[in-house]
Amino acid sequence: FFDRGLSTEYEIVRTIRVVAGSERKRVGVVDTMAKIFGGQNLTSQQQLPQWSVVNELRKQYEVVEVNAEFPIPPDIDAILVALPSSMQTDQMSNVADYIRQGKPAMILVDPIPAVNPTLSPTEWVGDGNPFTYPPGSPRPGPRGNVRQWVRDLGVDWEPTRIVWDSYNPHPDLSQMPFEVVFLGAGNENEATFNPDVDVTKDLQELVFLYPGFLLPVDDDDAGIEFEPLLRSGVVSGQSGYFTLVQQTFFGPSMVPNPTRQQDELDFILAARVRSAGPAGSDPPPTGSDEPDSVEPESDETADGEETADEETQDEESQEGEDDTPESPWVTEGPLNLVVVADLDFISEQFFQIREVAPGNLNFDNVTFFLNAMDSLLEDDSFIGLRSRRARHRTLERVEAQTAEFVEQRTLDEQQAEEEAEQALTDAQNRLNERVAEVQNRTDIDAQAKQIMARNLEEVENRRLSVLSTNIETEKDTKNRASLERMETQVRRIQSTIKT
Repeated sequence: FFDRGLSTEYEIVRTIRVVAGSERKRVGVVDTMAKIFGGQNLTSQQQLPQWSVVNELRKQYEVVEVNAEFPIPPDIDAILVALPSSMQTDQMSNVADYIRQGKPAMILVDPIPAVNPTLSPTEWVGDGNPFTYPPGSPRPGPRGNVRQWVRDLGVDWEPTRIVWDSYNPHPDLSQMPFEVVFLGAGNENEATFNPDVDVTKDLQELVFLYPGFLLPVDDDDAGIEFEPLLRSGVVSGQSGYFTLVQQTFFGPSMVPNPTRQQDELDFILAARVRSAGPAGSDPPPTGSDEPDSVEPESDETADGEETADEETQDEESQEGEDDTPESPWVTEGPLNLVVVADLDFISEQFFQIREVAPGNLNFDNVTFFLNAMDSLLEDDSFIGLRSRRARHRTLERVEAQTAEFVEQRTLDEQQAEEEAEQALTDAQNRLNERVAEVQNRTDIDAQAKQIMARNLEEVENRRLSVLSTNIETEKDTKNRASLERMETQVRRIQSTIKT
C-alpha cells in the first residue's frame, strides 16, 4: 500500500490533511525544454509523459503549468524552474520579474542532464547541435545567457564544469562512473548535509548524476545570503564538459575513461539563497537598464586545470554569453531561492527506487526535493516526519580505510596519466630536435632538406604512434592494477570484520 522508501507515519498524516480539505498553496512548474509537465518533443515529435515529481507535489499542493513567455500570474505561490539554460531571454525576464518580487523559487541547473544530454547548456550554444534537430524540424529560438541570469540571482554557476566524487558505498554499483555522485556520511565530509538546516539535517544518502557546483557571487554590496545545503565528499574534483563528452553523428556521448584531477576543496551542489532587497524599492519593469547589474564573469575556472584544446572549446561554447554588457531582466529586489546543480536527482528512476527499494537501496532524493519546496513555502509541518527513517550504523572503520584506498587509487591514476603525457612530450621533443638538425645542415640544399625532413617525420611519426599506443596500454595496465589492489584491500578488510 505504501512505497517501501516512505515513512508510513508521513503518508498517513499527509493523507489526513489532504482529506480534511485544508487550503493548499499553488506551485507553478515553468514550461522549459525539460518538459516536467510532459508535452511535445521537438526532436522526435513524440508526446512526452509527465514526470512523477508533479504527481508527488500534487499530493500536497495545487500544481499548474506556467508559460514563461507571459508574465507569471501573481496567485502562484512558488515556482519550479527546471533547466533554465533552455529558456529564451524574454522567458528569463518574466521569471526574474516574478522572483524579484520575493516569491519563492526552486531552480534546477544542470551541466549534463542525463535524462537528455542534448539539452546540455554547451550543446545549445549558437545554433545548437546540428544533429539534434533534423532538417525541416522546428528549432527553438536563441537562448538567454543562463550564466549571467543565475549570477544576477546571487549564484555563480559554470555550465561547462561537472563534479565527480569517488565515494560509493554500494559494491553492487561499483561500475558506476565517479560522476554519479553519492552523498552520504561515509564520504568523510561532515558538512555534506548541512546540520543546521531542517531541510537537510536528517538526510542519509542522495545521488546526483553528472552534477555541477555552485559558488556565491563575490559581491559584498549585494547583501545576498548564500547558505550551502549539500556538499561533495573529500575525494572529489571537477572536469570540463569536453573531457567527459565526445561528439558523434548521433549527438553527444560519454567518454569511457576520462581524465580526472582531484581537488583540495569540496563542492557545493545545492544552496539556499536569500536577500532582503533594497529597502522600500519596487522591482523595475522588465527590460529596463540596470546600472548595478553584474558584469559577466570570464570563462577562467578557479579550480582544476584543462588542456588547451578543452579551454578553447569551453571559451567557444560560452562565446556570445559572457560578453553581454547589461542584464535585460530585473536585477533588484528580494530573493528567496533554492538552487540545485542537478536536474536528474528527481528523474523517474529515483521514484521507482523509492517505490520498490531494489537491493535495499533507499535514497533521499525525493525527500530533499519536497523538504526544500516546503521550506520555500514556509510549511515545515512535514519536514521532520518525512525525513524520519531507520538510521543504520555504518562500519566506520571499513569506510575510513576504504576511503584511503580509493584516494590512493585516484593518485595512482593521476600519476600514470602524468607519466604517459610526459613520455609522449619527450618523444615529440626528440622528433622536433632531429628535424631541426636536418634544417640546420649547411652541406645540403633546401630541397634536399625538405625531402629529408619529410622522410624523417614520416618515420618518426610511425614510431611515435607505436610508442603512444604502448604508453596508453601501460597506463591502462597500471590503472587496472591499482583498481585490483584497491578491491583486494577492501575485501580483506571486510573479511577481517566478518571473522
